[in-house]
Amino acid sequence: MLQVIKRDGTKVPFDKNKIALAIEKAEHSSTGLYEEGLAQRIANEIEEYATKLQKDMTIYAIEDQVYYKLIEYHNPATARAYEGYKAVQAFKRRQNTTDDDVIGLLDRSNISVLDENSNKDAAIVSTQRDLIAGEVSKDIARRKLIPTDILEAHDSGAIHFHDMDYIIQPMFNCCLINLEDMLTNGTVINGKKIDTPKSFQVACTVTTQIIAQVASGQYGGQSINGIDRILAPFVRKSYEKILNNVIEEQVE
Repeated sequence: MLQVIKRDGTKVPFDKNKIALAIEKAEHSSTGLYEEGLAQRIANEIEEYATKLQKDMTIYAIEDQVYYKLIEYHNPATARAYEGYKAVQAFKRRQNTTDDDVIGLLDRSNISVLDENSNKDAAIVSTQRDLIAGEVSKDIARRKLIPTDILEAHDSGAIHFHDMDYIIQPMFNCCLINLEDMLTNGTVINGKKIDTPKSFQVACTVTTQIIAQVASGQYGGQSINGIDRILAPFVRKSYEKILNNVIEEQVE
């Protein structure tokens, strides 16, 4: 029986269908080129080669055969896609993949991350810690979460996977705060009911509390449309309150 020597040294039965499936994945990737029947044809030829070889093949030898067969059949696009797929899979198998990236943040040589977000000043210690956490999160996302074809497309520049360092958490990005509704009708902060403010000062305080609470539950920016118009009624409330106090003082 034909057997394949895996990366960890163990042996499994030779399965040409797995070879064909890997080739088809490369063909259907963003940079591959699909040809009807090519994957199965190459898989059959590699099986014949392994049979004539009369000894167990390593997974590395099979991968090399796939690459050269794709070149031989004039499909370099899929050959490159297959190589990219192998590189991504190798990355996913690695256990420690962040050391160089993190050290690059500390010695400021990891320019791609330092300059990725203009809203983050990498000279600030708290920002550096955020970026370090981001590298760890990104590493987990790449190895455990994001599909291989998406990673290949991102790494090749076909697409850009934005905010990859946040994807492992159930968070959303950016928010248009409905401040008018929360100030007019009241809101809830930390489980406490907040009534409609009775003055401009309190309205501003509640606004900052709302912004802080939204920031703690998301990443990215926040916007408030027409904040001057929204706060105007509370300016009027403060004006009338102060005016009435002054009138009462004058009467006395």
